Amino acid sequence: MNNERRFDRMERLLRLLIRAGKRGRTRLNDLDEKIGMLVDAQIRTEDQLHLMNEQSIAMRDEHDKRSREVFELFRLTDEKIATLTEAQIVSDSKLSALIERT
Repeated sequence: MNNERRFDRMERLLRLLIRAGKRGRTRLNDLDEKIGMLVDAQIRTEDQLHLMNEQSIAMRDEHDKRSREVFELFRLTDEKIATLTEAQIVSDSKLSALIERT
């Protein structure tokens, strides 16, 4: 091989190396961009999960409050039914006594 051919060959190799370097940098830039997009998506997802968790806690607290109110209403209803039952017994006995007198 003469010097001219060697020089041409080295030039071609250098061009190939330069192109390969450009492709590598382009791929790295693309990967950096994709990684950035993934990080942004992860941050948004974590924010949404945090918000949903807060909403879930608020809903649970509201449900607990309403359940306590309903149980209190059940208790009051049971008391009133017991009072009405006692009054019915008294009324029945008075009515029976009245019927027996007549």
